[in-house]
Amino acid sequence: MNPHLHRQLLRRVLLSALFIAILAALVTLMYQTQKMEEHVKSVASETGNSQVSSFLQRYRDACEKQHTIEPNINLDETGFVFIEIFDTNMKPVFSKTTETYPKIHQEINAIDHHIAYNNNTSDIKLIHNHIENRFYIQILSPALLSDNKPGYIKVLYRVSDKEIQQVYTEIIINVLLAIASIIILFAILYPVILFLNKKLIQRTKALADANLEMMDVLASAIAKRDHETDSHNYRVTLYALALGEALELDDKAMAALLKGAFLHDVGKIGISDTILLKPDKLNEEEYTTMKLHVAYGQEIIAQSSWLQDARDVIAYHHERYDGSGYLKGLKGEDIPLNARIFTIIDVFDALTSSRPYKEAYTYERSIAILKEGSGTHFDPKLLEQFIAMIAPTYALIAGKEDIRWLKDKLLPYTEHYL
Repeated sequence: MNPHLHRQLLRRVLLSALFIAILAALVTLMYQTQKMEEHVKSVASETGNSQVSSFLQRYRDACEKQHTIEPNINLDETGFVFIEIFDTNMKPVFSKTTETYPKIHQEINAIDHHIAYNNNTSDIKLIHNHIENRFYIQILSPALLSDNKPGYIKVLYRVSDKEIQQVYTEIIINVLLAIASIIILFAILYPVILFLNKKLIQRTKALADANLEMMDVLASAIAKRDHETDSHNYRVTLYALALGEALELDDKAMAALLKGAFLHDVGKIGISDTILLKPDKLNEEEYTTMKLHVAYGQEIIAQSSWLQDARDVIAYHHERYDGSGYLKGLKGEDIPLNARIFTIIDVFDALTSSRPYKEAYTYERSIAILKEGSGTHFDPKLLEQFIAMIAPTYALIAGKEDIRWLKDKLLPYTEHYL
């Protein structure tokens, strides 16, 4: 398995596991938060009701012993913020507020919590004090007062730190369990995913190899008719990829540039030998016919969906920045980026290579000729970036004719981008 693809797969699986784990944690947190109110009420009201029963018993005992409805009871021992006792007509018969939380009592008591007075059942409301970030339980219950007279008791119970900690601990545990479950699941599934992906990569690589062979066959067919194009195809592709990487093109654009550069002159297969192999300068009619290789190239790649992204280079690499090129006469940035890149590359290799009708120009002279075409033939910004980075690549491949050597240099690019 290609190490690059293996690392890419591992990264994707881990990122997917992390994303799903975070998503699961968020869903769990939302669910637990929604349940928190009921949970707090359940945890706290059990204690609160127990405290209410205990308080009522103490209240009755105090009333009997002291013969008063104002027994001396310390609320700080009960966990209550305030207590109110009413008779059946809702007339207050006892009211007490803890000295520790008078302001809290005032703030909370100012809110209408729609406590329902019912002869048979208790009404319990959960209140969150945002100032303190505390939870309180407000309870209204029917009660037996002194001498077993019926009435009501209304209390505000402060949920203890221990009870709140219990709730938060359960939330954290459930969130962590959700994350751990996802991670464990992915750890179990990863070998299966890796195996299936390996098979997919093998099939994809086989398809890519077949496509590359098709490109090579097309290029070789052209080379049989035009001997200048064989090594030229490899050199311009390597030059173009070097510039593409310097421009930080993404993988999709690099793949399109690779295919377009390699097959830029594929349409020449449709040009007759009398014109294609003519040693002298073409006349106007012959030149018009030669221009058709651009249209022929588009027709050829139209038969392959895999080669559609090569169209920008094949169709527009003879356009000029000032609009004087062919076939469309496009101008400036209306010319696709890959075509503007390749136009520079194509001319540069033609200048620095030997042809039957000329010797190779020196690097310095070739660069000087390119600069003369800045803003007319070539995109000036791209040309500037090309000149700034091309020297090392030129030193490596300029004038190389060994196809096997050039293929070896191109192979890492094809494995990465195709």
